[in-house]
Amino acid sequence: MRALLGLAVALVLLVVVCSAALRLAASGVGCTPWPGCYAQAQAAAPLPDEAVPEWQHAVRLTHRISATAAGLLFVFIVAFGFGAWSLSQRVAGTALLVLAVALALIGRITPSPSAAVVLANLLGGHLLLAALAWLLTPAPRSPATAAPSARWIGWPLCAGVLLLLASGGLVSALAAAAASGHGVLLLHTSLGVLALLALALAAWQLRRRAPAATIAALSTLLAVAVAVLGLPPLQRALGLPAAAAHSVLAGLTLAGCVALWRSSRR
Repeated sequence: MRALLGLAVALVLLVVVCSAALRLAASGVGCTPWPGCYAQAQAAAPLPDEAVPEWQHAVRLTHRISATAAGLLFVFIVAFGFGAWSLSQRVAGTALLVLAVALALIGRITPSPSAAVVLANLLGGHLLLAALAWLLTPAPRSPATAAPSARWIGWPLCAGVLLLLASGGLVSALAAAAASGHGVLLLHTSLGVLALLALALAAWQLRRRAPAATIAALSTLLAVAVAVLGLPPLQRALGLPAAAAHSVLAGLTLAGCVALWRSSRR
């Protein structure tokens, strides 16, 4: 079962990477001269099919194939694992199926200029990674290996990172980095700093509690990478690749927080 879950993670990561590239390209990231063209690119009419770059057609096809394969694999995993799972694992498995159906429906109206559609697509993919992280991470076998001194390591941390992801989606959906939504960008930056500090503190508190200590350290490193990729000079220099990597690694940070919650809870 762990091998199937690992394959599911790989497929979902491919879906998330493709989705991020297509979503950010549609929102104007990577236009020239960037970021001055960002808001103008968003306001422009969608390109006709013949004017869409070839790489986008290839990425869209890859997205559809990997998303279909992931959905079928979710059905197989849940069908064969449900009976042996705990209650929380059953909830995570059910979430996989519900999210897969919801994302398939959202895909029928994507790309869309609606911020709600952008956020649903972004958070849906990241929540798939989070559900898979819960299924892959073993719970502590005894209360002694849990983390009673760090009760905030759990749903509060995961909720904060999820809010961070949502605010990041709004930054791109509303062109906040180049136009009028500076408040959203400020919120996103502030939440990013808080998340990084919280993960660093978690890594310190759990330093003697394996495997939670390893998960916390890796999640902190992911958060650092996300912060670096979000720096304006790097975004200006690399454009779309930096923005897409920023989004994907942020989703992996959420998955790391979920795994940390699973590995440190009683």
